[in-house]
Amino acid sequence: MVLYNNALNTNDSEAMLASSVIILTANNILGRFEKTDELGEAFTQLHKRALNKEGEADCWHARGVAKFGLHQKLAASDFLNKSINLYKEHNEENPKIANCFNALGCVNMELGEYPKAYANFDECLDRISIEIDKVIFCKVVINIGKLQYQIGEYNESIENMKKALEVSEGLEDLFLRLTALSNCGLSLYEANKFKEAKIYLEEAANIAKEGGFYRIYLSILGELASINLKEGLLEEAFEQTKTGIQVANEYALFDLGYLYIIIPYLKCLNLFRKHKDVIQLGKKALKVSIELGASREELGILRELLIAYKAKKKTKEALKTASHIINLSDLIKENNKRHKVFSTRTQLAIKEREAKINNQAKVIQVIQASKRKLEQQNERLENEIAQRKLVEKKLVILNKEVASFATVASHDMKEPLRTIASYAQLIKRRIKTDESNTELINFIVDASKRMQVLLSDLISYTRVGTSKISHEKVNLNSLINIVASNLNTQIQEANVDVKVCEALPNVFTSKSLLNLVFQNLISNAIKYRSKERDPFIYIYHETQKDKHIIYVEDNGIGIEEEYYEAIFEPFRRLHSKADYDGVGIGLATVKRILTKKLKGNISISSIVGKGSKFIVELPIHE
Repeated sequence: MVLYNNALNTNDSEAMLASSVIILTANNILGRFEKTDELGEAFTQLHKRALNKEGEADCWHARGVAKFGLHQKLAASDFLNKSINLYKEHNEENPKIANCFNALGCVNMELGEYPKAYANFDECLDRISIEIDKVIFCKVVINIGKLQYQIGEYNESIENMKKALEVSEGLEDLFLRLTALSNCGLSLYEANKFKEAKIYLEEAANIAKEGGFYRIYLSILGELASINLKEGLLEEAFEQTKTGIQVANEYALFDLGYLYIIIPYLKCLNLFRKHKDVIQLGKKALKVSIELGASREELGILRELLIAYKAKKKTKEALKTASHIINLSDLIKENNKRHKVFSTRTQLAIKEREAKINNQAKVIQVIQASKRKLEQQNERLENEIAQRKLVEKKLVILNKEVASFATVASHDMKEPLRTIASYAQLIKRRIKTDESNTELINFIVDASKRMQVLLSDLISYTRVGTSKISHEKVNLNSLINIVASNLNTQIQEANVDVKVCEALPNVFTSKSLLNLVFQNLISNAIKYRSKERDPFIYIYHETQKDKHIIYVEDNGIGIEEEYYEAIFEPFRRLHSKADYDGVGIGLATVKRILTKKLKGNISISSIVGKGSKFIVELPIHE
């Protein structure tokens, strides 16, 4: 605030705008979400009056993060969407948009909107490069792991957390590593891999304690204590929970972290027959859970209170608590264990039931009724399971792409291939050998060269989704002349007649990417020319209401209609390598550029034996 106040006193508007965003961001980093919420409206209006759309978007983003921290999820979703729209309006390629999509995905996940959450994480990944944005890449992978955890795919979640740990190795970001370690431990715990879970959670606990992340430290201690209780190590669990309660009291942390540690602590007290302490602490913890809307934790506290009431023979309190447990369990399952269950309507329903329960027989009747409801709910849940399977399939595809392209398409793999080819040629020159061995050496050289081409094409293909581009006014006639000049050798050797309409339009787009599009299309037409007639390529266009349509027409061998979609898929070849060289990724790269980066499209019409027409669509920008 000192920076902002100084700027205010000196009437330095630029400094006020810059410092306001810094203040909101700093408060969020320090967990002071209430302060961000308090200042956010004024700072947003400041940027709005200054017509600073990017600064206004920054404010909405910071306010959305703060609302999420304050458990106001619907407001968080609204603010983050406003931020994304403003960023796009100011600059579609702004890298800050990726962070917004990541944050919005987290909000969707908390609201139980799993398909939306995945879509936003996917959008974030599409806007970043793993080589440059390692931190945000790790954050998104961790969030996808959390999503998998929530839908019960624990093994897949573990794999993503370990992947994030591997990528984050060497990064000076303790919180990132802490998050991955703790979430990996949670998934291992749910997968009943307790020994391995302990290793990850203990390392996470040390980082949280040393780094002063006490809220996370409490939740980790709670998980470790739960594991020890499952393994029958009561003394170890009790010591861990006592430490957690001391930290919570020392730093006044009476939130979710406190609830995570209080439940195993109450379990330990019950096992030690300290039922009076359970009742005293449980009532206080119950109020915290209700205020936070933490229904799962509330259920855990109620169960420990029920044990204590029964032990102390407090029948009335026990019946009342049992009623709470029954109704709360029912509501949690009905809302997919995600949504806040204590709405006004459900609270009234619980109170009405409590007034009718006067003896144990009525409690049993309620239990039986709840069982019948559960059976009905299971039928409804089958439809939700089908939707979750769709999310699972998308996650599998994403994981394969990240693992394949980040590992295979690497520059480091090219050098050993060059070495293999070079030494094979040296062997051929130095050693006198028979014709069959010479043929084998030639196979090695050719295979190495093909692999180098494959790697180059793979790198080009993956960069389309991650590289950041700038748009400019592009004269299509000039651009195609440059492409034709670059391909002059191929054109001359194949004796191709290339004709270009003289009045191609100017387009506002990425010059380098569009160059790559037409280079691939013209090369493709040259490669698949007919041997029965003189080849030609004709490039012309038409303009519709909201788009330019550019046609690249040839008289080549043509393509069957059934393969119109297949030719745009990576590595999809329709002919043998002996007939036509290449690895089958050129048209896939063209499709990815047009759809992912240039907001356009490509399609084909063709007649076998007569030729093909590739149809490129580009949006018209005013």
